[in-house]
Amino acid sequence: GSGPFRFVSKIAGQELVMERNENYWGNVPQIKTLILKPISDASARLAALQSGEVDWAEVVPVESLESLKSQGYQVKLNDYPHAWLYIMNTESGPFADARVRQAFSMSIDREGLCNDILQGVGTPLAQLMYPGSPWYAEGVEEYTYNPERAKELLAEAGYPDGFDITLHVVGEAEKRVCEAIQSMWLQYLNVRAEIIQMDYVNFEAAGNKYQA
Repeated sequence: GSGPFRFVSKIAGQELVMERNENYWGNVPQIKTLILKPISDASARLAALQSGEVDWAEVVPVESLESLKSQGYQVKLNDYPHAWLYIMNTESGPFADARVRQAFSMSIDREGLCNDILQGVGTPLAQLMYPGSPWYAEGVEEYTYNPERAKELLAEAGYPDGFDITLHVVGEAEKRVCEAIQSMWLQYLNVRAEIIQMDYVNFEAAGNKYQA
């Protein structure tokens, strides 16, 4: 179209090829041809980068960042609105009670997750948007990490012995975070969470089924 690159060809699920738009109204790119490849697995993206198959990869495994820096790769980090959320059934079951939702939130050590699991590349969130975003709401009450209060809230809601839930997740990093939270919920709330990892297509289909 009218952007810095123009469409050339596409092979569904394999690649999108674009070429430099010599008539672009702004600064014409130095790159003549741009090829985008969808590689869903983070480890595969890392391997493609290190083998020279690709020149740039987005969201490689966090544990590889220091190694990449030591090898001379440029690692660019920036805040962007990608929040990992738990979408709960608030119409029926335990999560219909606000105290249960509050208990779950208070039982999660967000600082620990960001520092230990995500190795400093994540930011604890109190809301969907990050500080500095034009949609960030100042003054929103934060549910701080307070496992003892979380236990009290769950008992007040009628679940002193916890309960069983199922979590559907996509992506390896998301699964690792979920496994850490799974341990917190079991330790503090006696909530037993089964984690089921799905691909994006089946995850979306399952979400649509629950919404129907």
